[in-house]
Amino acid sequence: MEEEITNRCEWCEADEIRSKRLCGVCYRLSRQLIQVQGWDLMEEALPTFLNWFRRPNFDDYSRLKDASVKAIEGLINNRKYLGISMRNEELSGIDLEHLIRNVFSRIRGADKKKIEAEYFHTADFFDRRFSLEQKVDLYRFLKRVFYSIPMPSLTVLIIEAYYEF
Repeated sequence: MEEEITNRCEWCEADEIRSKRLCGVCYRLSRQLIQVQGWDLMEEALPTFLNWFRRPNFDDYSRLKDASVKAIEGLINNRKYLGISMRNEELSGIDLEHLIRNVFSRIRGADKKKIEAEYFHTADFFDRRFSLEQKVDLYRFLKRVFYSIPMPSLTVLIIEAYYEF
């Protein structure tokens, strides 16, 4: 069986691929993950996108590396999940519920606990009232909305992950 060649990102199904069958965002994230995983914790070899952390008396590079890997892997997994959902023939209400939560969590100032409370069990609503075609159309629309909302900077995500450790 021949593999179908498309002009879509292998991870997120974005329309334009740049390199290694990935879109620009996914390729950049993959390169950053490789840089951080290969980092030997020496300040001189600090990956350039982590220069913000180059401060006097900062020496917790092991924790910074772990936080960076966690933040980047989280972004990659999110993009892969969206791509997997687009390739599935059966799109369920839970896929829409997760995407709606992701859209609202990307909006600045969105309270994650409030989002969880308000959109919990919306999957049942979508499954009962929408046909598969309607769910796919809504999913594609929400996916475009999701990608049009500016993503929190990687630095912010790393700082959040850093303080969770």
